[in-house]
Amino acid sequence: IGGGMALALWAWWGRYPGWKLADLMALGLCFGGAVVWVAALRQGIAYGRPQMQGALAHSLPDWHGLAVLRWPVQEVGAIAFLLLGIVLLILHLRVTWPSGVLALLALWAMHLILFVLGFFRDDPTILVGTFRLGQLLSLLWLGAAALFLPARWQKKEAAR
Repeated sequence: IGGGMALALWAWWGRYPGWKLADLMALGLCFGGAVVWVAALRQGIAYGRPQMQGALAHSLPDWHGLAVLRWPVQEVGAIAFLLLGIVLLILHLRVTWPSGVLALLALWAMHLILFVLGFFRDDPTILVGTFRLGQLLSLLWLGAAALFLPARWQKKEAAR
């Protein structure tokens, strides 16, 4: 959120095209998100729910030092963000979109990944009903991206 606000202020202050800057930042956020998930794995945070056994289960210590078989949230998050970055990069190179569409697609997809992975996480957090607070914030970002995406997409239609 802070980075987005800083980008908006910098674009406004320097009279730069904000949506184009957001598009440039979107790919970096996807690949950076993959790195953050790998860092979470290395630090033992954002760990998955315990599971008895299975092909995906692995035994890594959480931030309390407890090693139990867990669902691989960090690995799935890293792979999902990396694949998202690759797909968006390929689309960016092949498809001409109005400015802002790539950023909104990235925002929507990243928060969809975070929302889904929230069901499999077991690290302590604030719960609101059965949802993690982070999941509710992801729902807000999903809604915001879905709200702005048609308006940005219509810029392409108007240009035709």
